This record gives sequence, structure tokens and C-alpha cells, in this order.
Amino acid sequence: MRFAIPSNVAFVRRTIQEAEEFAHARGIKGAPKTSVVLRELLINAIFHGNQNVASRKVQGIIEHTGGRQFRIVVEDEGKGFDYANLDTSLPDDPRHIRNRGYVLIRKVSSALEFNECGNRITALVDEGETDFGIRE
Repeated sequence: MRFAIPSNVAFVRRTIQEAEEFAHARGIKGAPKTSVVLRELLINAIFHGNQNVASRKVQGIIEHTGGRQFRIVVEDEGKGFDYANLDTSLPDDPRHIRNRGYVLIRKVSSALEFNECGNRITALVDEGETDFGIRE
């Protein structure tokens, strides 16, 4: 499944619905992990990558790699970011929202990969694992 959307959050829900339909057609109902990762990646690309500039696009691919596994690639038109120094640890104060999306993405994905400048992210998601990898 390929997609390209304007940098407008109004397109996020529809893209997630299409991803869920894509997963369902491959025998996976709901695809909660894929939906969560896709949502967070799209929101980050729109707000942080493309800085809410509506004329900029967010594009990507969702690929069924077999079984209950998916590969999600999201790319924005921004300059990227220093992903090597990204802090994905849980904050002491749960009300702290900075980088919360990447904390969730990292916990739910089995692997994350960034391109050199940090404006394209690839996440591998296994819908067969029963928990979201978040521990109390």
C-alpha cells in the first residue's frame, strides 16, 4: 500500500483506516500496533518534519512482509533531525508529552531504521506479539 497526503492531520485518520483495510485483506483484523505506529509517524512527519506546511507531502509505504508482520515507511519533506540522540526512555512524569510518540513507536515496533538525514523512518511491526512491549 502506498500513500501520499498533504501535511494536514485531517488525512491521518483516513490513511490509518486504509492501512487497517490493507491488513484485514491479509487476514489481520484491526492491526492495532500497525495503526499506532503509523499514526505517530504521520503526526511527527506533519508537525515536526513538514512543520504544518500544507503544500508539503508525507508519503509512505505499508508492506505486508509475511505472517502478521508489516513494514511501515514514512517520509516527509523536512530537513530531518538528529535521530541518533533521540531519547526514547519513558519520562518520570507521565504528563510530559515531549517525544512521547517516539517512546510509543520504539516500544511497539520490533525494529526502527532512519535514513541518513532523519526524514524517512522505517518501522517493523509484528501484530502476532500479544503485548505492546510496555512494562509497568
